[in-house]
Amino acid sequence: MSQRIEVGFGTKTVAIDVDDSVTIIGQASTGQSPVPQPTFPCDDADDAIIDAVADALKHPLAGIGIEKYLMPGDRFAIALEPGLPRPDLILRGVEKAVEACEPSEIRVVVSGWAEAIELQRLHDDFPESMELSIHHLGHRNHCRYLGADEEAEPIRLSSELVDSDFVLPIGLMRLSDPISGGAQSDALYPAMTDDNQWKRLMKRVVKATESPDRPAVSWANGKAQQIRWALGIHLMLAVDIGPLGTFGGAIAGSHDQIIDTLRARSATPSAPDHDELADVTVLCIEGDAAQQSVTNVARVAMIGRALTNPGGAVVIIADTDHLDPTSIAAFASDTNTDPTEHEHEHEHEQHQHDPSHHEHEPADSDNESIATQPQFARELLGDLVSNFDPSRRYLLWSNCKAETIESLGLGVIDGANSLSKLINQNPRCRIIRVAQIATPPTH
Repeated sequence: MSQRIEVGFGTKTVAIDVDDSVTIIGQASTGQSPVPQPTFPCDDADDAIIDAVADALKHPLAGIGIEKYLMPGDRFAIALEPGLPRPDLILRGVEKAVEACEPSEIRVVVSGWAEAIELQRLHDDFPESMELSIHHLGHRNHCRYLGADEEAEPIRLSSELVDSDFVLPIGLMRLSDPISGGAQSDALYPAMTDDNQWKRLMKRVVKATESPDRPAVSWANGKAQQIRWALGIHLMLAVDIGPLGTFGGAIAGSHDQIIDTLRARSATPSAPDHDELADVTVLCIEGDAAQQSVTNVARVAMIGRALTNPGGAVVIIADTDHLDPTSIAAFASDTNTDPTEHEHEHEHEQHQHDPSHHEHEPADSDNESIATQPQFARELLGDLVSNFDPSRRYLLWSNCKAETIESLGLGVIDGANSLSKLINQNPRCRIIRVAQIATPPTH
């Protein structure tokens, strides 16, 4: 006798036959109940997504809609987190929500960490009423000084955001993110900061991955909170990813309100007891090519580690044919990536208020010397598998060549039969759908 389970492979579902003797712990996407949303019929799904985003902004959790924050003539900036499902439609939903507010400009700032295919799609379907900018952390003169943190280190943020009258961060419904040290991440931190903050965070993430009992959560959360406070962020938009990477809904509110809502939905608020750990944990990265990033592969590997017995297997399913960060060079040549065109008049004032500025300091950092988040994630994945957690096996089912997978120390799952065989050799298996936004257990 056998039972049938389903796993997500990109935008498809694959059925896996498993012996009845195997206990399946769960097939929940992230252990979260869905946020109530209107249905999205196939014949007008695009309009339904646009309406859902606009409605969330007009009727947020606190009840104070975006029209109370945005005044006519305001410079309106949107900080857009990479990895959102249908970002083009999300932006059109924002456009609909603010059309009566009459801002003087709407500028969308996205991190250069985004996958090249995602940036190209966004550029191809970008609303005409908006302008697109790409933020590179290594370009120091594209940042504005916000203040100093508790360690007297400068905090800098994209000048496009700092110089705006109202900033709306749009990010994923992710309660915490192991790539950001376990922080309650958002679209602002660390993607919109500078290389100094990112380098400091990378060191703490490596230490947290090496010693998971000592995560970098409080440090990273403090930086993110300080940035929100300095910018006066009272309204954010959080977007959910549904099965197979579809748009799953949106909620708006303050950061604390959104986090409280996600905590109420989460079924994994703390680290599981030993009896709750699985012998095999299968984590499915669902969605199109924009979701199949090496960052998400590293992200779910760390989540799987916390849910799997020592000596067990962590299986990652990703519909990708590469494990290397994609380059945005070709895209960037056709896109405005230099926000300094309209900021030179502020340059002298910025230096007066930035105690970290030195007259001999170069305007730009060496952009080649700092790893982007995807590059860092790839290196972190290799360290996790080969050095930090040798007790567990990490395997990947993808379209990559075997030698590519094995170069990172990962094992190869070559299809449904191979996964079925692995699961049947173990008594307990956990299935996590849409694992890229799963809630990691807290320690």
